[in-house]
Amino acid sequence: MIVGAPVAVSLQVSPANPTVAIGKSETFTAQEMFGDGTLQPLSGTVTWTSGTASTATIANPSGTHLYVANTTPTNSISGFSIGAGGILTSVGPDALVSGATGLTSLVVDPSGTHIYVLDSGNGTTNGQVFGFSIGSGGVIGSAISGTPVAAGVLPIGGVVIDSSGR
Repeated sequence: MIVGAPVAVSLQVSPANPTVAIGKSETFTAQEMFGDGTLQPLSGTVTWTSGTASTATIANPSGTHLYVANTTPTNSISGFSIGAGGILTSVGPDALVSGATGLTSLVVDPSGTHIYVLDSGNGTTNGQVFGFSIGSGGVIGSAISGTPVAAGVLPIGGVVIDSSGR
């Protein structure tokens, strides 16, 4: 009987739920998981890149979902479930933020049912805040009626919700 080498079935990345400030970096480690359940660290240098520039990420209050503001080329919000070992899985189509020119900050309300994103403008326009519902399974739903709302004169640093959700 000839036995072949184990087959890699997944990749585990840690830390699983990092917070990284804009302009800062984080060191990640990766391990391959094989079909026989063994883990093997990946060696060498790995460059982590994305085809879409993202400027802000936030996890929901329960830590089960992660949301990313994508600035180019779409001005959209992507949603992911956070699985065992920090594995991210897309939860649905991206929510397009129509009319936005520079997404810079995200916040999820304490109930986890709404997400707000700041469009800080393109350097010549005033900022605005867009709101979306968050549905079953963390899927980003429709725009909240009455948004976007003017956020004031530039520069704008971010968007926050107080602990009462107001």
